[in-house]
Amino acid sequence: MIETTAVLSSKRQLTLPAHMARALQLGPGSRLIVRLEDDRIVLLPIGSGRLTDALAGVLEGAYGDVETYIREERASWGDA
Repeated sequence: MIETTAVLSSKRQLTLPAHMARALQLGPGSRLIVRLEDDRIVLLPIGSGRLTDALAGVLEGAYGDVETYIREERASWGDA
């Protein structure tokens, strides 16, 4: 594991340490997902794949059981 500290600027910006950027092969224009997990900030490089692939599954459980949600939603439509 690589660990270091960073300082938040007055514009709330962080500079990714060079050795970490090199380790992940990140350069200018590289995209990252910024995720808040409990009391942690997690940065996930998107890489050369599609954004939809990188975000797949992040809303898992947001609607509870999907089948139940769909059934209840359809039931609320009535006999339209």
